Amino acid sequence: MNECVIPPFASAVIQLLEKLANTSLDEKKVLLLGVEGPLEVSLQCLLQRKGVMTMSCPWKMKQLQATLHDADVVIVGSTKPKEIPVTWMSEMTAVNCSRDFLDGWYSYDEQPLKDSDQIPGEVVDQLAMAIFLQNLVKISERWIHAQQCKKWNLRCLKLQPCSPVPSFSAYHIINEGTL
Repeated sequence: MNECVIPPFASAVIQLLEKLANTSLDEKKVLLLGVEGPLEVSLQCLLQRKGVMTMSCPWKMKQLQATLHDADVVIVGSTKPKEIPVTWMSEMTAVNCSRDFLDGWYSYDEQPLKDSDQIPGEVVDQLAMAIFLQNLVKISERWIHAQQCKKWNLRCLKLQPCSPVPSFSAYHIINEGTL
């Protein structure tokens, strides 16, 4: 991954999980709950590279309570439906990546993440912005480096035209004749 940049939001989640774990994430079970699209793909890829077993499921899954119980960490990617009790997630490490949460479209009484070992979405969003700026600097540095002048390699080339080139005098005579 030297030539590409890691998506900032996924990278922020991984960094925060590593900090919470105080060790490696190797052999942990992470549940991606309601996470969809590019964020889901990038999180799964990054987590699996770190030796993490990932599971992904929607909020409406029938065995959600049992799946939550099996997970070491939960990454929440969408707003919790009202019919899901907050107590199902009260004893676990969780990261809230819900766009509704990050955009301010949540009510405080419905927020499922309140304990000290749970990371609110604002922290993820702020770290993601810092990583975005780091990525921007890296990309800019690469572009500037690519634009630097390189040493010229000048050498004489012998031209070998495919058809005869008219001389100046022949050109002059043809043009005067048309006047």
